[in-house]
Amino acid sequence: MLRDGPFVLYGGNFDPVHVGHVALARHLLREGAEVCLLASVNPPFRDAPKADVQTRKAMLTLALSGESRVCVASVGDFCESPYTIDLLRKVRKLVGSEASLAWAMGADQYAKLNTWREWTELKNLAHLVVFRRAGDMDDVHAQVEQRWQVSRAGIDDLCASPAGKVVKITQQLPRVSSTEIRSRLACGEAVDRLLPPLVLDYIVKHRLYQTEH
Repeated sequence: MLRDGPFVLYGGNFDPVHVGHVALARHLLREGAEVCLLASVNPPFRDAPKADVQTRKAMLTLALSGESRVCVASVGDFCESPYTIDLLRKVRKLVGSEASLAWAMGADQYAKLNTWREWTELKNLAHLVVFRRAGDMDDVHAQVEQRWQVSRAGIDDLCASPAGKVVKITQQLPRVSSTEIRSRLACGEAVDRLLPPLVLDYIVKHRLYQTEH
């Protein structure tokens, strides 16, 4: 699976995958990364996804069809635990100690990284790729900045080491909400600008998100 670029894990509910998710994945691909999109199974502190994991994986595959350096999986394919730290430990064992491994996360998550389970250990397992969406704030907790502030890098620099650096993507991504998309679908409103065409076709064909419950 691994070639010359860093291996970036990008996890989320993807319920459904939308144009914002695709924009980030394609940005990472253009920068030379390999990307694995990971559909959550039982995310902690969040409502359970409306669509089952196999359905969300199918939509992810359609959304990035034609991209050779993308893989689609679920968190459960690697790890029974819902916590990122446990997932990264499992993946690190699979890719080896010298491979460049990164975890993609939103700026809002990075700002409160100190609330994550065993957050100080993340630096020993992976790099972080931090992206901003329209409206995201840069109010990062002081403990987080103190631990990561000397680790700035670009995507192309991540291959020089297996873990420990931070990339902050300067390109601002569109702020698109899966919750809003589900609400629109339940009301019969247009979502064609918010979803990849193949994903929209799949949703219509399988009558997904017809209600908000």
